[in-house]
Amino acid sequence: MNLLGGHSIGRLASFVRLFSSSVPRRLQISGLVLAIGASLTEGISISLLGPLLALTGERTKSVGPAGNAAARLLHAVSLNFSLPLILAIFVGAVLCRALMMRKRDMVSFDLQIRFINAVRRRLYRAIQDAHWSFIARERLSHLVKALTTDIDSVAMGTNLFLQIPAVALVSAVQLAIALSISPLLTLATIGCGGLVAILVRWRRGDAFQAGMRIMLARRATFDEISDFLASLKLAKSHNAEERHRLAFEEAVAHQHDNMLAYSRRTADARMLVQVAAAIMLGAFVYAGAEFSHLGTPELVIMIVVFARLVPGVMQIQQNAASMWQTLPVFDDLHRLIARCDAAKEPLIGGGSERLPLRDRIRLSGVRFRYDKVHGPDVLDGLDLEIAAGSAVAIVGASGVGKSTLADMLMGLQVPDAGSVSVDGQPLTGPRLAAWRRSIAYIPQENFLFNQSIRANLQWAAPDASDADLRRVLALTGADAVVATMPDGLDTVVGERGSRLSGGERQRLILARALLREPTLLILDEATNALDHDSERAVWTVIDRLRGSTTVVIIAHRLSSLRSADHIAVLDGGRIVQSGTFGTLASEGGGRVAALLRAGAVMEEAEG
Repeated sequence: MNLLGGHSIGRLASFVRLFSSSVPRRLQISGLVLAIGASLTEGISISLLGPLLALTGERTKSVGPAGNAAARLLHAVSLNFSLPLILAIFVGAVLCRALMMRKRDMVSFDLQIRFINAVRRRLYRAIQDAHWSFIARERLSHLVKALTTDIDSVAMGTNLFLQIPAVALVSAVQLAIALSISPLLTLATIGCGGLVAILVRWRRGDAFQAGMRIMLARRATFDEISDFLASLKLAKSHNAEERHRLAFEEAVAHQHDNMLAYSRRTADARMLVQVAAAIMLGAFVYAGAEFSHLGTPELVIMIVVFARLVPGVMQIQQNAASMWQTLPVFDDLHRLIARCDAAKEPLIGGGSERLPLRDRIRLSGVRFRYDKVHGPDVLDGLDLEIAAGSAVAIVGASGVGKSTLADMLMGLQVPDAGSVSVDGQPLTGPRLAAWRRSIAYIPQENFLFNQSIRANLQWAAPDASDADLRRVLALTGADAVVATMPDGLDTVVGERGSRLSGGERQRLILARALLREPTLLILDEATNALDHDSERAVWTVIDRLRGSTTVVIIAHRLSSLRSADHIAVLDGGRIVQSGTFGTLASEGGGRVAALLRAGAVMEEAEG
């Protein structure tokens, strides 16, 4: 499907196609039938005004074409032309129209909700299935905005879109009645209305471009909000709140100016339509009475028709302009979905198979760069072997690619060249899915949900029992933390674990990782927030895992390396040194030895 189109008409066509394919066809047909029914009953009730006025007036003989048509219909079904009958049919038609409009509105709302939920689910799934390298390049605030406010904007546009056919059908019936009474006057009025529509379009301007400007202004405001909330602790610690406030105020002012400019043009256009409609109605009544010599019933019907027709036409025009304004948001959503689909990860979801590690993980000649065109290489011909059941430490300066290497081990990043294999087989397809079910990863940023301790732990293993939870809590020393909590495992930890200290959060996160009983456990600077006693407790756990679980530790502390079976030093995108702690410490020109000679971590290493 062409999601972009070369013009706003193309965007509208894409919207219509997606809508048609996203909601049940029977529901679409039901809405159309109800809209037609409501329109016809509207026409019946208006047409009956002629006979009704004729019967209640001063014996007016002429009831006009519309009234004669209604009268002929009554005679055709052998019904007497009487006031009670006309009133009964009139009330019945109004009642039928009200019931049909109620049902039509319910169906329309159902269509709207189904469509929006379908788009939201499709976007959510597209983001979920996209490769991590794509997600990492996208701004998080844009993804959140797309799933929330952008979807809501499309919902509003969908509501306007669904109203247009219903109002247009009613207007068509009203025009048909007017044409049956006075074709010449009706056509003249339509012609004048067309001229007014051109003037309104000129005054309102390009709604699509206005919508584009408003969308970009809203995005800038959303970005400022997201940045402020994400850096709130840092901003307060640096007394930089005012800087964020000023940036936010500027973004809000820009959004306000764009929205106000469009609102002003829309209000001007609405006023122009109202004035023109009043002038045309006055001219129509005068021409009908003086030149066309319409009788009182026909004139009243014409006045009723145009009194109801003008607001309908105004609504169609306003809805169309407002919907046009939301098309840039819809287009942006589809661009995002298209990008996500293009970056879809070839990973088979579902299942419960795990991938054991019996021999070793091997990275051979791995090259990788985030910017595929301009570089630079983050990993450049990297070779590394990790034996099953061993504890391997990866060290290196900040920015040398340690976290990228961790992403490679998890299969989140794919090498531009070289390979990553487990027991001699590449990590692709079903093996990659099974591998991810077999690993546990603890990132630098410790993250806990604003839920209970139990819920946070069971996120890693939903079927885990309380006995399983207590076992891993005891392994990491977090059982002492839980014991001090007022509600034990049911204690809510706060947003991102804000009710816990850094060390307490890290212990719970370690326990959550171990609950997966991983084949491979990756700790990415995970012990940095722990004190020495807590870190020793973690290494006690790692020692217990030796032989059954492979552990990769990315760290700066040499105390984190001392107990490792193997240490690999990463620099320039390659492993430049490897060996045991003792071997590397004795190499005079090595990085580990240099750190020890500098004395920066000697005390820590001895401790």
